[in-house]
Amino acid sequence: MYSKIVNPLTGRKVSITGKIGKEIMNNYLDISQKGGNCRTTDKCRGTKKKCRDSDIEYGCEYVKSVDIISKGVDNYGCYMCEDDSVKVSKTEEDDSSDDIINISAPLPLKVRDDCHEIINIWLIYSIKTKDSNRKNSGFLEGNNAVLTSVHTSGSAIENPYSEHQWLNSWKYTRKTNIEPIRDSIYERYIIHPKLLIKLKTTHVWIDQGDMGGCSFAALINLCQLGNISSDWSNKVSKMKDHKKFKTLYERTYELTDDGYRDWISALTAMCWGIPDFGTVLTSLNYQCFKTLRGNYHSTLIAPKETSVEEYAEIVLSFIKHLLDNGYVVAVPTISHFVCIIGYNDNSLLFLGSFGEQISTGGLHELETDIFSPQEIADSIMDCLYVKVA
Repeated sequence: MYSKIVNPLTGRKVSITGKIGKEIMNNYLDISQKGGNCRTTDKCRGTKKKCRDSDIEYGCEYVKSVDIISKGVDNYGCYMCEDDSVKVSKTEEDDSSDDIINISAPLPLKVRDDCHEIINIWLIYSIKTKDSNRKNSGFLEGNNAVLTSVHTSGSAIENPYSEHQWLNSWKYTRKTNIEPIRDSIYERYIIHPKLLIKLKTTHVWIDQGDMGGCSFAALINLCQLGNISSDWSNKVSKMKDHKKFKTLYERTYELTDDGYRDWISALTAMCWGIPDFGTVLTSLNYQCFKTLRGNYHSTLIAPKETSVEEYAEIVLSFIKHLLDNGYVVAVPTISHFVCIIGYNDNSLLFLGSFGEQISTGGLHELETDIFSPQEIADSIMDCLYVKVA
């Protein structure tokens, strides 16, 4: 018999009969509409039929018209719905599992591989789960990581501190063997063993040069580490050359750098230019931390009445928990898109998009005299995450 559920905020398993366990179950089930896995069976009456008492007793569920998309069905009716995204442990003694609750919006089967529909569902889902209490939403007061200004070109959004966000940022090195430098950085952070092996062996370090496109570069890194097949998969080995990156980004896909501050905006642009982009999105997990309009917090991440200070800590804990369980998290922060790959008590370690000759070859350490990890977490609008494969 199932007895425990993983708290997505702490990573610890709690009893499903306790107060916290019940809150997790009820909050997730209420908001996510119990997932998107509904089907017709011989025991359930099916399309355009209401459930009878005997159907409900058997486990059937009546899907209303307003829930058609989230349930993955074509019409209202009486269906058998399963939620396979909430994972629980079978025994109280089994604490070795690294399973987490996937709180991404459920994708109905009929929209999978359709990038526009997927992005629309993620956007609607984010709005649906917002905490409308403005008193407890927004950003930390005085957080330098959320300051922005419009670039002189009129398009790109810049943070005035963006040139100072990383230690040794933008400094070139003439060292021919950069591996010892990377190893010395790895030692200062908690990095999942599987991720560390991949970084040291098969990972291709992307160089975007001095052009934009960091959102695309972060996505390439995410797909590399998650072993996700894409239209650009066979071109990754050449992207250590920033000219090859520029050709793919600007000429092949006809993408431009418009100063995005969230994944929804960046992915929407990629959706128009990259072939079969929906297959990539179907393989990723998405989570919104703050809505694009109004900067509302998400009730999937924290309960209502959570203060701004507490929310920043909870988002940081959420990200650390993903890292502990072998995930990589791609985020927009301080006018840049990067992957978070490690952490310690005082800082975060990022995987950027610069090649062998810039800084430490794609590894960026946070300048904690200017930004704290909590401020970085507070600045993140949304994230993509995938398990290292």
